[in-house]
Order: sequence, then C-alpha cells, then structure tokens
Amino acid sequence: PNVSEYSVFDFEVARAAIDSGYNETMRLMPLIKQRIQKRNSVELIQKKRADFFSNHVAVKVDKVYFENISESQAKYFKKIIKPDKNPQYLFMLKRNYFRLAGDANVRAVNPRLVLNKSTGYYDMFLEVKREKDLHFDFGGNFSSRPINMGYVGIRKNWLGSESYALEANTYFGKLYNSAHADLRIDFPGRFNFFVQPEFNLNKFNYFKSSTAFFEDVKPSYLIQSDGRFALNFGIPARNKGRFIASGTIFEVVNKYYQTQQFTQADTSDRTNFKAYSVGLTYERNSYNFRMYANRGSFFSVMVKNVEGNEVTNLGSTAPSRDTINQYHHWWQFKLVWDNYFAKAGPVHFGLYTELNLSTENFFANYTSSILMAPGFMPTPESQTLFLDKFHAYNYGGIGLLTVWEIVSNLDLRLEGYVFQPVNEILKGSDGLSATFGDAFSKRYFLADANVVYHSPLGPISLSFNYYYDEFDKPYSLLFHFGFIIFNKRTLD
Repeated sequence: PNVSEYSVFDFEVARAAIDSGYNETMRLMPLIKQRIQKRNSVELIQKKRADFFSNHVAVKVDKVYFENISESQAKYFKKIIKPDKNPQYLFMLKRNYFRLAGDANVRAVNPRLVLNKSTGYYDMFLEVKREKDLHFDFGGNFSSRPINMGYVGIRKNWLGSESYALEANTYFGKLYNSAHADLRIDFPGRFNFFVQPEFNLNKFNYFKSSTAFFEDVKPSYLIQSDGRFALNFGIPARNKGRFIASGTIFEVVNKYYQTQQFTQADTSDRTNFKAYSVGLTYERNSYNFRMYANRGSFFSVMVKNVEGNEVTNLGSTAPSRDTINQYHHWWQFKLVWDNYFAKAGPVHFGLYTELNLSTENFFANYTSSILMAPGFMPTPESQTLFLDKFHAYNYGGIGLLTVWEIVSNLDLRLEGYVFQPVNEILKGSDGLSATFGDAFSKRYFLADANVVYHSPLGPISLSFNYYYDEFDKPYSLLFHFGFIIFNKRTLD
C-alpha cells in the first residue's frame, strides 16, 4: 500500500495504515497462496504461539551505548532515553526512545539489543545519525495579490551535555516584514525541560507596499508594528505536546486614520501600547502538513495576564490634537482545536473550534480598540487581511472542513466558518469612540473553496473566498505558491 505520506510518529493514523496493509494483502491473497504451497491448520498455529509466549521473558535493558557521537553528546542522549541507572523493562523506555528519535539534533536512530550473559540483562546499542549543526532555509510566497514575501532562516546547533539551538529568520515583502531570533537550551533527565529567550519584530502594512526593511513609508490607512522580548520555560507533554510558561515585555505601535479622506501631507493617528504579560500555554500538534493539513489535529489552550500603558497621539485629520494616556489590565483565555476526525474513502472531515474570553477594555477610539482586539482568522487569506467585523474581545468561532484527496498530494478543500462575537465592537454616536453592540446580536460568515497541490517546494493553491457582510464585494480569488506563515504576533 502507498503510505508514503505517513511519518514514523504519526500514531493517530496507525489504524489507517494497518487497514491499508490488510486490504492490500487480501487483494493479493490469491497470488500469495499460489506462491506459498505449504499449509498449516489454525489449531497448529495457535499451539505454536502459546508455546512461544509460555517461554517468553520480559526484556530488561541495563546499559545503553551510543555510536557515531562524542562522549559528551552520549551523556545528553542517555539522559533522554535512560536517566535511571537501574535496569528497566524495554516497554518502559518506549516513550523516551521516541523522544530521542524526535530530538531536533537527531536525523535517524538505529537500535539493537544484545544479551549480556554475565548480567542476564540486555544492552542497548544506538547508532545515532545527527542533523547538521548549521542549517539554512530559504523560502517565501508568490501570490496574485500584493502579499508576496521572501524568507531566510538559519539554525545553529551545539550539542554537549545540554543542547543549544540558535535560530534566526527574517521575512520581507509588501505586506509583512519581520525579524526573529531565539536561543533554546534543552536540559534532559528525569524531568525534561527547556529555557528559551526570544526576540521578535513584526510589521504589517495592509494597504501600501514597503520596499525596505522597517523604513518610513507613505501614509497608510493601517500599519501595525510590534516588538517583544520573551523568556519561555517549557516541558514536554508526551510525544507531540508541550506546556510553556512565558514572561514577555513588549510594545505595539498602530498607525491609522479614522477617516478615508487624507492626503500624503497628513500625519496619521498613532497608538503606542507598552506592556508586559505572563502566560501559560499547552499545545499539541500532529498535522501531517505544515499548511493545508488533511490529517491529524492541533490543540492549544492559553491563559494570559496583560498589563500596560497606552499613549495615543492624534494626527492632522483628527478633530483635536490631544494626547490620550490610559492604563490597561486584562486577562485572556483562548482555546483553538482543529481536528480531522473522520474519513470516508478519499474524503476527510474536520472541525475547527476557537474560543476567546477576555476582560480587555476599550482604547482611545474605535480604530485603536478594534486593532487591539483578538481576531478570528482561520484561513490563510484571512490572515493577510484586517477584517474589522471578525475582531472582538469575547467571541466563539466554529468551522466545518471537507477535504477530498483527488490524487496523492492534490486536494479539493471546502471550508465554512461562523464567527459569533459576544458583544460586537461598534463606532459610537460621534463616529470616533468605541461602544458595544447588543449581546449575540450579529454573527458573520467566512467560506473558502480551495484546490491545493502539495509540491516539494511548498503548497500551490487557488482559492475562492467569501466574507459575509465585510466588504461591498465580499468575494476574492487568490493564487499563491509557497507558505503564508508569519512569526508569532505579540498579542497572539
């Protein structure tokens, strides 16, 4: 059977792989019987199995030896797979073995067991093939809309008794510019954890293009910039999950006009928000593709406390030129669950759920308030647009996804979503301030029909998108080649 799209650790699809093997075997059974003439009765086979298991002794592993790596590197890997010096049953090492095989420093592991007759236990020998210490990534996105961007990334690994990984990347384009750097230090042992300081800059220019990195640009309806420094402390949760506790200091800068009538000589309104936050996140990712997955799931739950000061300076188009200073403090809870839960032949079905609850309050005006509100952006194109009506302090969103695998790596995707704000953020009677609408009075819809080819260089996509009650012409057609992926935003 063709199971090339499955990786070694895609345990969620194990049953599908087994079923594929069984069906292929039954299809070829006449040929197998023709080539194998020997026959045994069911009773004889069952007796041989019973005799075998009656003499079976559970395997205990005593010593672990590593090949093709240095002594200090062996100490690191030994802390992962067998931190205890006492002999352990083989099944007790299973989870640690998968953790070792999935380590960012490891490309492949070849294990073997050898009986040590002097101890009566087995010794484990692991031939480790390491990943390259220096790795470069180049990529980007080519699109029919002005959201083209390039990407350059670098990763440097140092491996001793601990693992150090320095990563840096930059995005550059008309819509999005970013720079990121982080250092991750992994400490293996009975209690595995990592420490990760990181620095990030983001800039989104939704209506104008920028040819240089973080340069001054012409007045634009909306420019969002943010910078942050964070310190993360994380622990693994089974094979594909992790808990992360974070402390962050950051600044968000929004430049905007509260009118469509402005000239190049005008100066925009500007809201600066300097703050810090502490939060706890659990996330688990088993997608089979980085973008446009059709198997697996993603689950994330986050609790965060934010506290900071707003300074809003009104520009030349505002009715007054006052400076507004406000203190803000809020709690935020956010849950995201995207699960491909069923399959019928070549068709996969998924359910997307998102819930955001917050005690956040209004900023100086409607525009600054909506810019600082969390957004519902479940599709790639929606992440490249600023959709006012899909932002709220408290909301729920749900979507149904149907993915038809036409042939290998070629999918037809149909997605439909409903966004339900608890209280919609509206303009006040003066046209500038923010106010809440009636509870659950409005809801908005988003739909997407998409043909995707998963090429070796990235996804190739042609999508038809629909945004109910957001634009005068709520339809769009988007072609893109490459990944539409961004560094993490400060308020995500």
